[in-house]
Amino acid sequence: MGSTDEGAGELQTGQEGEQTEIKTFRLTENAGQCNTEYTEIDDMNTCLITHITKETLETLTISSAFFDANGECLDILFNVTNSGFELAFAKAFHKEVINNVNILFVDQKDNLLCGWYRNATLHMQMQYHLPTQRDFRAICKTEDAFLLSKNNRLFLPIPLPKFQNFYFPDKAISTELMAFVDKIQSTAQLVNLSLSIAEEQERPDLAKKNVEQIFQQYQKTGDIFLIPFLYLGALEWSSADSNNVAPWDYLGFSLLELARPQDALPCFEQALKIDPLHKSAVCDKGECLIRLNRIEDAVRWLNEAVERIPEDEARLYLSDAYLFAGFPGISYRLLKEIQSTDFQEAIALTIKEREIAMPYLLNPNPDYSVLDAYPLFIDFKKESLPEIYEDDYGIKRYIDPIRQKGIPVTPEETVRQRVISYLNQQKGIPKETMFVEESLAHIDRELRDRVDILVGQLQSGKRKYILLVECKAPGIALEGEPTIQLLRYNTILQAPFVLLTNGDVSHIYHFDADTGEFEALRELPHYKEMCDSANIKSAGLTSAQWVRPEYAALSQPDVIQKYTWEGVISGEPPRGLASFLLNLAFCLLDEAHKIECPFVIPGCTIVTDYGVIPMTTGNAGGGQFSGNYRWFGVLDRHGKRQNVYLAVFGVGKSINDSHWGTRAGVTTLYFAIEEKGKAVSRLQIRLDTCLIPDGNGYRLTHTGVRSRGKIQPLIDFIAETVPELLGTKERILCGWLDKTQNMYLS
Repeated sequence: MGSTDEGAGELQTGQEGEQTEIKTFRLTENAGQCNTEYTEIDDMNTCLITHITKETLETLTISSAFFDANGECLDILFNVTNSGFELAFAKAFHKEVINNVNILFVDQKDNLLCGWYRNATLHMQMQYHLPTQRDFRAICKTEDAFLLSKNNRLFLPIPLPKFQNFYFPDKAISTELMAFVDKIQSTAQLVNLSLSIAEEQERPDLAKKNVEQIFQQYQKTGDIFLIPFLYLGALEWSSADSNNVAPWDYLGFSLLELARPQDALPCFEQALKIDPLHKSAVCDKGECLIRLNRIEDAVRWLNEAVERIPEDEARLYLSDAYLFAGFPGISYRLLKEIQSTDFQEAIALTIKEREIAMPYLLNPNPDYSVLDAYPLFIDFKKESLPEIYEDDYGIKRYIDPIRQKGIPVTPEETVRQRVISYLNQQKGIPKETMFVEESLAHIDRELRDRVDILVGQLQSGKRKYILLVECKAPGIALEGEPTIQLLRYNTILQAPFVLLTNGDVSHIYHFDADTGEFEALRELPHYKEMCDSANIKSAGLTSAQWVRPEYAALSQPDVIQKYTWEGVISGEPPRGLASFLLNLAFCLLDEAHKIECPFVIPGCTIVTDYGVIPMTTGNAGGGQFSGNYRWFGVLDRHGKRQNVYLAVFGVGKSINDSHWGTRAGVTTLYFAIEEKGKAVSRLQIRLDTCLIPDGNGYRLTHTGVRSRGKIQPLIDFIAETVPELLGTKERILCGWLDKTQNMYLS
């Protein structure tokens, strides 16, 4: 290997006497837990060690950790759900995603280093990579993925403790390991193993093989290094015989295997121009549409395909499309319709997994008409109710603590609000785990029902439900249809605990998912006991705390770029305005500084500053504006209580975009007001043009131009109600804002 730095140790390979050769990809176009104590880790120098077997590296396939998926490498790290990993991750980092992670792939049997990722992104929960249709926890650029060649894996310089699936070493061990890796990268020869389809590599064994033979060899071995040769052969063939459907189909297939569905789609469409009924091209076009996240297009295309080509292969792809579209019931029924014995064997496990996860697919109408129950008398009436206000229409509304909006006061809603307080205050259920009036369409879009309260949290990448609650108005009998309805819902949700109440009388059940039976309980357990009973381990994540940048940082290019990408401001504000726009946006997002209420301003009084909430507002033209809004409770000039929402959003510039067309980038201040329980955008001020420089700040102005109606009636209305807003240089002057320091609502 050559000389090494003093004290770093000698590099040892798994094969004595052989030159160490490193292969790297370059960018071109059994459940277990960590056996160490969970400790906090500095994620700026994080190292994760995971198992890999030498056998999986004998032939690299599209499911390999070192497969070049269009410039990215990704891996699931271990093939099973692992709550131990999630707990260790949350304990160490207190968040769900970390960046700049070093991941070492080690053959634990011989303590051999096989490969590594640098600068990877690591997720606590499993993610899904649509272009390759693979689950993953770690992902990095292909240029940051390195693989040691066969017989040249290296012995690690230090022994590792025994571990199952993963190991987070402490900072000292991580530093020593990465110094070892740095030495390898700086001293060993790197072999470029790119899957670039632009450059042919030497493969004498393929010289005399045609495209069909290379394809058959790839189907047999899964060797990803055959794909470039398949592509190049199909490309040459399509040029020589452009009216032949086969080379276009092979060309599209090779691009699809390379995780390039956007390039594969035109190839399949060209094949279908030649032969509209070409089965593989029809199905592969559907898969392209799925991988491009054009799910509705995929459903339409594959439905037509099933009519034109009534074979099981098209039905199989259509099942996938419906699953991605949110219709697992339809997807399941399509799988059950497949007659081909070859396909039946391939999908048998998938069908079984669906039936376990969604038992209602097997029996959508179970009989719960006869079920024991203990009438329980829980004193919900001692629970506090949220704030009540009366809207413009004389309707009294609760400020719902979960949905964070006004909800009409009704007998049933009063029961629901008291139950929410009871679950939070008496049973220790965190508000962030509660979902109110949750639609079952989130599980299967064929389902149209809603459930009152659902308690659940993410576990192994999926939301696992713990408690289902149905609230009825006082005096409504619980026996019969209400009970049957609730328990039928739970065959879909599979929550282990169920509560049915009318505020006076309650029924509580425990659901056994293995037997499908309900057992009446005499008391609802505490949240921790419910989680323990359901084998749900809370990751204990702390809420991510946004830290407002210092005023001096607002003009730094990297800060401006970061918040431009996040849509806080547009990418093209007038010169020098970007830092001020960020200051204004952060003023609204900064919950550490709230308005001291009541706060009187011309025309109204702010009575409550509720802080920041994520929401979507709409306008009469059908537009929607989603993001983080500052929510205020306001008394208008008539003394009526209103909910008002303010936000600053940036819209990027686009030219001939398929969705947005051509539009200029602009940063807008949005004002929305709640009307009949929905937030409606009523004023949008384009800050790029309506902020006028004025000394050490800006005047915030408005032209009075409206999307509908004339200007003068608006001016007359302002002159009568709040004449302070009439400007001398502008029609409407909303105020003056200081640009020399951070702005605060307080």
